[in-house]
Amino acid sequence: MLCLLLLLLLLLLPSTRPLSLTPKAQLLSLLHPLSYGVLPLPSQPEFTTLLSTLTSSNPTPNPSSSPLFLGNWKLLWTTEKELLFAIDKGLFMAGPCTDVYQVIESNSLTNIVDFTKGRLQIKSSFEPQPTGTRFNFEFKTASLKWRNFEFPIPPIGKGYGDILYLDSDLRVQKDSRGDYLVCVKE
Repeated sequence: MLCLLLLLLLLLLPSTRPLSLTPKAQLLSLLHPLSYGVLPLPSQPEFTTLLSTLTSSNPTPNPSSSPLFLGNWKLLWTTEKELLFAIDKGLFMAGPCTDVYQVIESNSLTNIVDFTKGRLQIKSSFEPQPTGTRFNFEFKTASLKWRNFEFPIPPIGKGYGDILYLDSDLRVQKDSRGDYLVCVKE
């Protein structure tokens, strides 16, 4: 009788078990401690599954032309090797990396990598496809700022990005080289 009473109480009382995390929260939890992607994924299959789940449940139709895409985006994680090298090793005398983010406006996309003593900034033209997930970009200017000096760098490159998932505070995309980028809105 006592066991039945305890079972009944357990069924009626609010659960103290932790709620299961959404795929979005699971992805953020998986990537957050990885230092932008410098540290390896603890589980590639888990990442692939979460990415597939988020992609299939993207809440934003035509994300490349959505107003949600515009704004300041802080990098959480990437597979882009050149960027990971700068994050991990620093950039010349500019010191260690302190922050990485993008500023996306209606016709421009600016990549900014801050270092303790400088900044790398690459400005691109930005052209969203009116329908779908793709946007095109072309690097226009680049510069490295160190202390009070600014050095122009020849901007080389163009490509596209496919937005796999976009909501008001998370963006997941894959670029024309196959690199992934996961950003959170600032």
